[in-house]
Amino acid sequence: MATQTQIEKAVEEAADKFQAWYLDYVNNFISTEGFAGHYGITEEEAEKRIRIGRKIHKQRTENQ
Repeated sequence: MATQTQIEKAVEEAADKFQAWYLDYVNNFISTEGFAGHYGITEEEAEKRIRIGRKIHKQRTENQ
């Protein structure tokens, strides 16, 4: 069974990954189609990753 600390670490790592995908999209792609092709995922999956990453990025940067 995972400890609270292990769970928190896993959540933080997942959030880092989504934020990184979002920033990669913003900085390196002009379309979700290009992003999806680069990562070998569907456009629907690309849009989900970008949307989640945008929310995480916004939460992390708004209060700074």
